[in-house]
Parts: sequence; C-alpha cells; structure tokens
Amino acid sequence: MLDLREHPLPFFNEPAPPIYTGGQYSESAAEAWRLKLAQYDAFIATVAEYNHGPTAVLKNALDSAQQEWIRKPIAFVGYGGIGGARAIEHLRGIAIELQMAPIKQEVNIAMEPYLGVVQQGRTLDDYEHLAQARTALFEHLAWWASALRAAR
Repeated sequence: MLDLREHPLPFFNEPAPPIYTGGQYSESAAEAWRLKLAQYDAFIATVAEYNHGPTAVLKNALDSAQQEWIRKPIAFVGYGGIGGARAIEHLRGIAIELQMAPIKQEVNIAMEPYLGVVQQGRTLDDYEHLAQARTALFEHLAWWASALRAAR
C-alpha cells in the first residue's frame, strides 16, 4: 500500500518536462516516489471527490512520475456525493495520457454507505453492492496486471 501521507511530494515544479530528462525528477521526494512506483505492477487509487474532481494531492502524485506508470493497469475506488464518479472519470483521461490502462470496474461509495462507515461503525462488507464491485475490481485488475506484466 502506498499512502500519499507517507510520501509528501512537493507540487510539481520541474524545470523541464520529465519526457526530456529520461523520466528523472530534480526533487528528491519525487525521485524516491517514482523509484517506489517502479516496484508495482498495478494500482488502485482511492479517490475523494471534491468540486467534481480529484484532489490536488492525487493529481500531483500522478504527475510526479512518468515512465513508472506506463503500461500498468489502474483501478479506482471513489467516494463522494455520487461515489466519486466524476473525479474518477477525470482521472481516467489522465491515466490514459500517462499510458496506463484504466480498467472499467470501479467501486463507488456514495454518501449513504460513506456515512455508515464513518459515523455508524459499519464496514464496506455491510453493503453487498460494494462487496460485489470490489470483487470484480480485484479480479479484473489482477488479470490486467498479469497480462501487462508479461507484455512489458
């Protein structure tokens, strides 16, 4: 698991786009981040939706690597008013630009289950539709991770 709180990245401020630097970053935190990402074959992003989009911290984490994302699948678990769907849709375009493979399956935690977990001590397993979505997400992500690892 990669927790962005454990990888405090400066906001992207490279003097040149990473495509011109062989993917290396001048910021040591970004350089450590990209080297950590290189170890993984697939990703699941937890997406909080604010103002119909993803958080700046998550977008910055995506911007703070380049080659390490290429040809790797990504899945999304979103939460917010409509389960983070608008933020996830925004991130799908970003993932494609990063040459990632966003999978179709996603988990959308709408306000009622979100409040059930945060305020009432429930778990996501208490919501059958979320458990089914999670299972589908894991199955598809594992398949894509295996296929793309072999292809890379």
